[in-house]
Amino acid sequence: MRKLSILMLLALGACASVDQYPSPELASFVNATVPLGMPSEQALVRMEVEGFDCDGRAGLQLVTCTRQQSRVMRAPCVETVRLTRGGKGKSITALEVAPKVCPRW
Repeated sequence: MRKLSILMLLALGACASVDQYPSPELASFVNATVPLGMPSEQALVRMEVEGFDCDGRAGLQLVTCTRQQSRVMRAPCVETVRLTRGGKGKSITALEVAPKVCPRW
């Protein structure tokens, strides 16, 4: 029974890995693409042009944008960027690039 429990834990741990730190390249790219102060609607359009899917519903202060990064012969990684809207949602006041999540298989 104990061996089965250990095997199950190992199998679950192998499902996905998370980068310990956000990609500096992605952070630099996002900062250049969506500078602070950019109108939020324009920022959402720019992110979508770059392949991100954003939850930009009106009234949300925090907008989460994700995209899949293809890998050869492996499942894609997911990149996540969070945009904070200020000034009644009219402009971007903060950016956060989350660590990339990649399936191990």
